[in-house]
Amino acid sequence: MKKSVLVLMASSLVAIVSATAVVGISTKDIKEVNADKPTYKLILDKNNRVVKSWDGDDIHDVDVTTEQGTTISMNQWRCYHYNNGQDIWQTLGGDPFNGSLSNNTKLSGIQSIEMEILSGANFKILTSANRNERPYWTWEKEYNYETAGTYKVEFENRPNYFKINNVGANDVPVNKIVITYTCQDDSNKIAVESEDNAKGGVKGGGYFIPGMVVELTAEPGYGYHFTGWYDGEKFVSNANPYVFEMGTAGKTFTAHFAADVHKVNVNYEFVHDKGIYYSLEDVGTLTGAGDYEYKQNVALNVSLNEGFGFLGWYEGETLITKDLSYSFDMGAGDRTFTAKFGKLYKVKFDFSKTSSIDASMVEGAGYYPAGDKVTIRNRAGSFPNFGSFIDGNGNLINKTEMTFSMPEEDLTYYPVDTIGQLVEGGSYYFGKYQNSLVTDSTLIDELKPLKKEDNGYIKYLGNEYKQYSSSYYLVEPIEWNYFPKVQTFVSAKVIGQQYFFLDDTVRNIGGEEIHPNDYRYSDIRAFLNGLDNTRDENDLFSNFTGKGLIDLAFNEAERDLIGNTSISCDYGTEPIKDKLFLLSEAEATSPDYGYGTYSSKIATEYGRLSCSDRTQFNYGDTAHWYTRTSTATTSKPGQYVKKISRHGDVVYSEWGRYSFGLVPAFKLAGK
Repeated sequence: MKKSVLVLMASSLVAIVSATAVVGISTKDIKEVNADKPTYKLILDKNNRVVKSWDGDDIHDVDVTTEQGTTISMNQWRCYHYNNGQDIWQTLGGDPFNGSLSNNTKLSGIQSIEMEILSGANFKILTSANRNERPYWTWEKEYNYETAGTYKVEFENRPNYFKINNVGANDVPVNKIVITYTCQDDSNKIAVESEDNAKGGVKGGGYFIPGMVVELTAEPGYGYHFTGWYDGEKFVSNANPYVFEMGTAGKTFTAHFAADVHKVNVNYEFVHDKGIYYSLEDVGTLTGAGDYEYKQNVALNVSLNEGFGFLGWYEGETLITKDLSYSFDMGAGDRTFTAKFGKLYKVKFDFSKTSSIDASMVEGAGYYPAGDKVTIRNRAGSFPNFGSFIDGNGNLINKTEMTFSMPEEDLTYYPVDTIGQLVEGGSYYFGKYQNSLVTDSTLIDELKPLKKEDNGYIKYLGNEYKQYSSSYYLVEPIEWNYFPKVQTFVSAKVIGQQYFFLDDTVRNIGGEEIHPNDYRYSDIRAFLNGLDNTRDENDLFSNFTGKGLIDLAFNEAERDLIGNTSISCDYGTEPIKDKLFLLSEAEATSPDYGYGTYSSKIATEYGRLSCSDRTQFNYGDTAHWYTRTSTATTSKPGQYVKKISRHGDVVYSEWGRYSFGLVPAFKLAGK
């Protein structure tokens, strides 16, 4: 076998062996031992040889590897600190045996080598102290290792080159060599840092030789600006970038930043009262205008004089809040707010016409600006005999709840304890169901771990909530419209979504062929009345016993008030009797049931967000809702159902397996 020679240098690394292949260099370890002049470890193994760059402060481990039986190309690597994070290693052509090495690298030499050999070996190590020129092998020593292992050789004379020669005919079975050496030059470090990385960053530090050009750049963060470079407490320059020629000593430069300053403007506007204008001094005071740094907290505040109301903080035409105080962290730009004021008018309740009403059951008294929507409610009594109001002119307002636009005058209402009779279209609240979406993230986190009641509701701080999917809804009273000609209450809104049927196959019940759109055996009827509509043992979704709307929305006393209403269906000859039912097509399109005025129905937030077909809300918050009337089509006989469109004025067919709006109806017991 041919003899192998391995030559390694501190400033230039060359490996010469026999055969024909070029091997690369890979990176693993360069370790900084001395903070002033780094000490490196160069690891060579038999797989490859690639040197990775060193970026100034980051000193990486480097593996330079070689494989026995190959010829390594005549490349040299010099140790050199480059500006601004460039490579510390540079590949140079040349042959250390046939010419000199150029460049000004100053080396203190190799401290030691550590070899991992695969088996016994006999070889000698030669070293040379020459620097940047052809090596002269002035020192050598023979080593004989009988077994495999890791062996360390230390050099007191700190040579700059070394090579390993075989003694005998066989290759040296070296698997890995670790070289520890020091690379010293005339460079010094320019450190660059930010006073606060949250305000801005910097770039441009590194090692530089005297006379080299150094460029430092400050990069302010969003909302901040650069104010200058400092050497300790000493101001150096506000140039950005800052360019200078490297001197003979290292330095540390710190970039300082300051928050941008922006203006908050606050304007006053009074909404005219019968043509009378009031100045800010008449109405109250405003605070909060001024100059603010980026991210500084801004607090806008209003104080009111008696008899005046605050309409809100506006930014442009956008209402921000009606609260007297509004705070925010200053952004990166000026902002202008308008505080709008108006004269307040009083809604007063006078209980002199009755002595039996609990005042806490009457809501809506207070001060309101002209044009505001005001809702007053009298919930004294129990359904359906809630209280009502007499206005200031002595007229009976036969409603438990009334909404109106506040006029430019004070109003007095007299709550009374009976409405005398239910009125057409009147709003009455009876039962309860999931309604408003909970958006308060803190409340949602508090609800998540709570246990559900048997009805699926979560009780918390005096309220009830229902979880649907990942959302939570507040359980609130259901609003009903009353139609006296037919003595029927119809839900004022779409309260939820339901499929008419889940299984669109034709069944046989008692010898009768049952089509999917047969209301008598529909899933929507079963849900309304808590019925078991199970098809077979595989049907896990159609048994609503104890969990229908009648069970969830009403307590036992309320269920007793609801009568069993006889209703006709398109299938069968006998009517059915239910407490809750859907209107038929004929009823839904009759003025006696509010068609034309009450048929276009807004969905509650639960009714809208629980819908599987969200596209039905593309035109607003009104929703399609099912009737109980079936219809036939050529393509799907026995599977279509009539529904009211979102516009409230069109009735047409829809496949019953779609989820659409639920609008229940009921009559009082005995009616």
